[in-house]
Amino acid sequence: RRPVQTNRGTIVVDANGYGDFAKIEDAITYIAGQGLNESVKILIRKGTYYPQVNISLLSNMIVEGEGTSNTIIDFNGLGVGVNLSSINNFGLQDLTIQNSNATGGIILTSCDRFKFSNIRVTSCDQKGIRLVTTTNTNGFFERCRSDANTGIALSNEIGIQEVTFSNCSFEAVAGIDAVDFSGSVAALNVVFINCNASKGTNGFDFNGTAY
Repeated sequence: RRPVQTNRGTIVVDANGYGDFAKIEDAITYIAGQGLNESVKILIRKGTYYPQVNISLLSNMIVEGEGTSNTIIDFNGLGVGVNLSSINNFGLQDLTIQNSNATGGIILTSCDRFKFSNIRVTSCDQKGIRLVTTTNTNGFFERCRSDANTGIALSNEIGIQEVTFSNCSFEAVAGIDAVDFSGSVAALNVVFINCNASKGTNGFDFNGTAY
């Protein structure tokens, strides 16, 4: 890789070796080690990437691809995925996540102030997007798609608060709910705007009430 300029706000990941790093996880590890986790962006160039560990963002970080058809994170059937825990003020946009065998292709636990834009989660062996704990708050999903996963497309297990989904699509396989909000703690102030839930069993399941 080329020498990284620590005073700039964008780190480039390029699978062909034309960026600062060839692997996403190496870029995140470098940023964490250098204390560059304030208002930093990782730009992932066109290509397919095969991480063998969880991808875990930092607070104040934006990870941006070059489109869902161009930038693909393929976990190759491993028990890892995009696992986000106890961070805030972050975003993920313009890429595809696929073939994860973790409990969710994307897992959010105790996160605050986040935005997902133009993200596809597909072909995962368990759930697509999994939201855990009531402290997932102040989030926004726009133009996101979760489809062809073995488990629930969008799962909220223990309640979330102040989260909006806009122009999103959740598609379930046969026998599986597309959107399941039947966790032990009710979600508060969650809004779906112009979203589609294609049901395997139910389109939307809110605490046992199916739609």
